[in-house]
Amino acid sequence: MTNKITSSQIQPLPFLIVGQGLAGSVLADLLIKNGQKVYIIDTGIESSSKVAAGLFNPVTGKRYVKTWLADSIFPFLNNYYQNLEKQLDSSFFYPQKMFKPFMDIEQQTFLTALTADLPDYLSVAPNPQPYHQIIEHRFGGVFTNFGGWLDVKTMIKLFRNWFKNDGVLEENNFEFKDIRFTNNIVFYQDKPYQKILFCEGSAGSKNPYFDWLPFKSVRGELLTIKLQNQQSLTDIINHGIFIIPLGNHLYKVGATYDWDNLSWQTTQAGKEQLVQKLKLILKTDFEIIAHEVGVRPSATDRRPLIGLHPDHKQLGFFNGFGSKGVSLIPYFAAHFVDFLINNKELEPSVNIKRHFSLYCH
Repeated sequence: MTNKITSSQIQPLPFLIVGQGLAGSVLADLLIKNGQKVYIIDTGIESSSKVAAGLFNPVTGKRYVKTWLADSIFPFLNNYYQNLEKQLDSSFFYPQKMFKPFMDIEQQTFLTALTADLPDYLSVAPNPQPYHQIIEHRFGGVFTNFGGWLDVKTMIKLFRNWFKNDGVLEENNFEFKDIRFTNNIVFYQDKPYQKILFCEGSAGSKNPYFDWLPFKSVRGELLTIKLQNQQSLTDIINHGIFIIPLGNHLYKVGATYDWDNLSWQTTQAGKEQLVQKLKLILKTDFEIIAHEVGVRPSATDRRPLIGLHPDHKQLGFFNGFGSKGVSLIPYFAAHFVDFLINNKELEPSVNIKRHFSLYCH
């Protein structure tokens, strides 16, 4: 006669992470660094992380205001990504200044005055010589410090190899029908876990356990171009669109914003919109090398969606970072890890508890 195993005798693996985009990769990395065991499932197909421009900018918007939590988030991301380059033995983090040409005298006056309020972040460039042959800037412009870009695609690929070598990554579809709950344990395909953490990007809006959350994903198209002028831009240009220097006269250009069409197909209209904006600012001809599209997961209140399911505390959610994922994810991944393993309270502005009234039992 065999003894029946009870739930108290089961030794579950601490965390199963669903999704290996930027959010899932960084969360897994920080859990591992905090002594936790993880297992990751990822399909390896569509992900906004794989086409993201990776821009991070501490001063944003039409009125050029300091990004939410900039004074805390930007020192954190610099430290995290610089150390990650050493860990993965590669280069993918590129801090760079951003140059915004003034559109007219009115904007020149407004942004010049703003530099007095944000002296650490902004500085006026009345006559930027390096750009004379490449971009229009008859009124001068302003430089933003502490910005830059992350080569997200390269970083994700390096993480993928690292997770595979450690035997913690499975390339497969996640099947929601294979979830089963027993007391404080969640089983997936008969394997026990303390928590399943969903980091699915835009696919999170279709997660049957979290589809009640107020997603407002946005689709963006990007171009990779090559400039004909042999003089190179060394800084990121921000002028209605961004132009990011990739090296070898190649530049990433974006992005469009579409809240209605969330397909993963590029469009002629999207390409033409970017081309027209480029022609307004560039003085030189260019060649289109690539045209890509991504769907960025965001929430209606533009704050991340982090926390545990109202009924099933074994299920967690880490999503909704939108176009600011590169800057927000490391900071809030560390915050979520502190919540998961040290029981520290989640910041109310990101905790999905703020949306529990939307949940129908």
